[in-house]
Amino acid sequence: MRIPRLLVFSLAASLGCASGQAFAQGCVTATGTGVVQNAAFPAQTGSFTATFDATPLAASINSTVGLSNGAQSSTTGLAAIVRFNTNGRIDARNGGGYAADAVIPYSANLTYRFRLEVSVPAHTYSIFVTPPGAAERTVGTNFAFRSEQSGVTSLSSRGVWSGSGSNRVCNLIVTPSGGGGGAACPTCTHKRLKIVNGCGQPMWVFYQTGFQGGVLNAPNRHRLGGLGSFIEYDIPDKGLAGVRFWPGMGCDATGNNCLIGASGGPASDGFTCPAMIGCAPAVDSKFEGTFGCISPIASGQCQQNPSAPPGTPLPRDDFWDTSMVDGYTLPLRLVVRGTCPLGNPGGPPGGVIDCSTLRFSDCPQNEDLSTNGQFPALGNQNLLLRHPNTNQIVGCYSPVAKLTFVHWQSLPRPPFFGTTFAPTDPQARMYACPTPPVSVEQCRTGPVINTDFVNLIHNRCNNTYAYAYDDVAGLSRCPAATNVSYEVTFFCPQ
Repeated sequence: MRIPRLLVFSLAASLGCASGQAFAQGCVTATGTGVVQNAAFPAQTGSFTATFDATPLAASINSTVGLSNGAQSSTTGLAAIVRFNTNGRIDARNGGGYAADAVIPYSANLTYRFRLEVSVPAHTYSIFVTPPGAAERTVGTNFAFRSEQSGVTSLSSRGVWSGSGSNRVCNLIVTPSGGGGGAACPTCTHKRLKIVNGCGQPMWVFYQTGFQGGVLNAPNRHRLGGLGSFIEYDIPDKGLAGVRFWPGMGCDATGNNCLIGASGGPASDGFTCPAMIGCAPAVDSKFEGTFGCISPIASGQCQQNPSAPPGTPLPRDDFWDTSMVDGYTLPLRLVVRGTCPLGNPGGPPGGVIDCSTLRFSDCPQNEDLSTNGQFPALGNQNLLLRHPNTNQIVGCYSPVAKLTFVHWQSLPRPPFFGTTFAPTDPQARMYACPTPPVSVEQCRTGPVINTDFVNLIHNRCNNTYAYAYDDVAGLSRCPAATNVSYEVTFFCPQ
């Protein structure tokens, strides 16, 4: 019997990890005086990513946020520039003028998250914005630096300017691009995964590798101290199978006893469960998948695929997801670095999966899990997960998790005496979709697809699993290559 749950692929081996600190800034408000508000960051001479939040404090303002070589007194000194235009739309500088690839309106007192992918050597940048409650949109691709700055060799300052109206800019994070590329070899590794703290509070990063999927020789329960801090994982070129990463918040000094994310792991890796209440249900937001074997490594030198017959190497592609089949905790955004063609499965549109607008307040509190009325007692389920000791909201169950996860519901006894079911029980099977007895088609046309939870995930997250056989929406595949990597940012729980 197959009980589909996330991706149970296989991967393997590893050799190390490097961590670092992206540069982060606080908030500044430009108030329509025509003065550039400058703030320095470490000089960037290569490719890098800059993200920030901008809030227009009135409608139809004229305000820009730009990156420059040192502090500037006028906007002509800014190279990569985004603008809240007086016509109520967002655009960006492209050489000698402002332009946009799409009509993207803005409204007063709402916060917009911008992402700039900048290449100083090429003097180009691509601009993306996430409107509140919506998916990320493309403002422009490979726009040229402002004409006056077409020869700049370094960017080291952020400037905020407003000619009319006010604009509040917060949370600038500048992250140098990883040193991807280079030749692959059976004993080599490359930095192919970066996890970033997008929250102004300490965060812990946990991981687990699949059975016989290899050993990731990297710190577990790793603490990211504040906004912009990150950890990079050196993934073996020969592949790594069945690995999962998830965040924790409110943990003790050892990365245990967390308010969020204490869903456990092997004791041999130092995991413990909170006393008396046990480990949390595994509703964590996550990144998981299989890193494939990179060409030209010979098949016989690739990591073996533990999910296939003996002697079968891992594929030449990465298969991965940000599944919310079990629920969610923190909002997140994933960016693919490098070339990942669209397909079925393939890479996400624009190379981005954006679940940054997920909120606990969105979690269904009156979910109908009655299997079309067969079990009336399950017709009004609250999917919010609360911590047993503090009563704080710490997650959102998916339908299958609410029905089948024993932790903090029916285990341990005492203190919990709730009712949960096995995935094959009649009350749960059309939400868990174990095969057999439930076929793929029965699952995809069954009651789970009409739940508020599945609709929420599909509306707030692109390319993300919301139930077991949601493969068309949730599974991503990219070429396994030294210059293809993934950057996952987890944001504060809200």
